[in-house]
Amino acid sequence: ILSLFPHKVISANILNEMYENFSMDTFNIYKVVFSEDDMVKPKDPRQPFELQDYYAHPEKYVPQFERYLPYLDVLVNGIYWEEKYPRLVRKEFLKNETVLKSNLTLKVIGDISCDIDGGVEICYKATKPDNPSFTYYALEDKYEDGIQRSGVTVMAVDNLPCEFSKEASPDFSKVLKPFINDMVSAFNNGLEELKLPAPIQRALI
Repeated sequence: ILSLFPHKVISANILNEMYENFSMDTFNIYKVVFSEDDMVKPKDPRQPFELQDYYAHPEKYVPQFERYLPYLDVLVNGIYWEEKYPRLVRKEFLKNETVLKSNLTLKVIGDISCDIDGGVEICYKATKPDNPSFTYYALEDKYEDGIQRSGVTVMAVDNLPCEFSKEASPDFSKVLKPFINDMVSAFNNGLEELKLPAPIQRALI
């Protein structure tokens, strides 16, 4: 949907310096895709960021993503998260007096990952398609269902595929159909001996 609108893609490292120009551009949406090295940095400033080292030893890294939050209107969170990894959005940050006085522009978080009290700490429940959002008020540390005029609204539907249009179902079926025979045959064996098509094997947990 975003690609249908006038938009520009920028990198995280220029988000700060570009911020003053956003208000003058009433035509474009600005999009930033954040990577892991935008979200964390090594505790030891002498050490470079290494992706696999971060996955294996997250305790050696500290969070830094919140420095970007003052420049965002909408955040879409789709990361894999476990408790050993730092959060992207913490209640402590949103409650900070300096942040509250800074007119934080963040209005909406689309929490696709929907980890309760997880990467987005204010995601306190999964929502349903008929009531997909709630709003968090940092000052009072309280929630209210729906989209409200103030606070940060969170969309946390944990089964978004059920919202796909009916046209998507035949399209997905067409893509999946060539793999069905191999998938059915593979499961005659034990888990370690599965001989699945590579795209299916890579998707298997």
